[in-house]
Amino acid sequence: MKRMVLAAVAAAILYTPVCAPAQTVDIRSHRGIFGLLNPDGTFKPLVIPQPAPEALSAKTWNGTLSATISVNVQSTLPSGTTVHCALTASVSGIAPNGWVDVVSETAQVTATGSGSNLTCHVTMPYQWLLYASTSAALERDTVQVGYEILAVNSSGDGRTTLSSVATISLPAPGATTNYNINARI
Repeated sequence: MKRMVLAAVAAAILYTPVCAPAQTVDIRSHRGIFGLLNPDGTFKPLVIPQPAPEALSAKTWNGTLSATISVNVQSTLPSGTTVHCALTASVSGIAPNGWVDVVSETAQVTATGSGSNLTCHVTMPYQWLLYASTSAALERDTVQVGYEILAVNSSGDGRTTLSSVATISLPAPGATTNYNINARI
């Protein structure tokens, strides 16, 4: 009996120094699979717990972007050309939880008027699904507002110009944001 107790104490003393240093090693920095080799020869892999992902919470953000675009036609355009105006909005932002907001939207109308002075009234009601987790994160999202003028005939010949108008914070929910834009093509 004394031999068995002595063997158990000796095994515990010998096992402890081997086990203690292994507990201070960052197991993610080594190659291989960490685990335990059971006395019967089977291997039991060590499972590293991963943090639970934050719950995905989306917020609906709605409102209206509106622009009056005055187009000065300075180019020689092909015969039968129709001029179209587009208002563009690109939302982007990264929330602290890692979720990324990316939305792109365009509204387009045909220009009215004649000769070298045309006008477009573009209205873009929007409803964006944004994934920032807090109101503070939503306030960091930005909207890149721009326009595009497309002058093209039925054969596809023509010209396009596009430009950025402003980079703004998200408008207040339900707000209408208006722009007066002077453009030329």
